[in-house]
Amino acid sequence: MLVNEPGGYFQFGLNPLESFAEVDGSPTTNHLQISVDYGPFQSASGAYVDTGGNEGILPRNLLPPFLSGSDLPDGSSLPANTIITVQTDTGTLLYSEQTGAAPNAMIVTASEANAGHFNTGNYVYSLMPIYTSYSTAEGITIFDKLPD
Repeated sequence: MLVNEPGGYFQFGLNPLESFAEVDGSPTTNHLQISVDYGPFQSASGAYVDTGGNEGILPRNLLPPFLSGSDLPDGSSLPANTIITVQTDTGTLLYSEQTGAAPNAMIVTASEANAGHFNTGNYVYSLMPIYTSYSTAEGITIFDKLPD
C-alpha cells in the first residue's frame, strides 16, 4: 500500500513510485537511527514508522545528556527547535525535523516503559510517499521520492 500524503492519495498494489531507501519491518523496524541536535546517531530498535496523527515519541534512552538530565516529565514536549534527524542503519538520510513549541511539539518524551521505541508520528508521511510491502513476514517500509 502506498500512502502519498503530499499527493493527497493512497493506493493498493505495486509501488508506482521510485524509492530512495527501504528498511525491513513495517510498521515496526529495527533499522532506524536517530540523532538529536546533531549528536551521534543511535539505534532505535522497535521503531514505529507511523501514519497516525500523533506528534511522535522520542524515548528517554535516545535523549542527549543535556536533555536527559533536564526536567522533562514523561509525556512532555521536547524544547522547541530541537532537531531530530532520522536515517536508516545503512546511513541513508530519511528526514530531519525541528520541533515546534509545546503543546504542539513534533516529538514528545516517552515513559521508561517504552524505552527504545521511537515513533515517527505522521511527520515523515507529510514529507514523502511511503510504500508498505508485505512481501515478507515482517514487511518492508519503502521511502519514495516525490514525483516530478
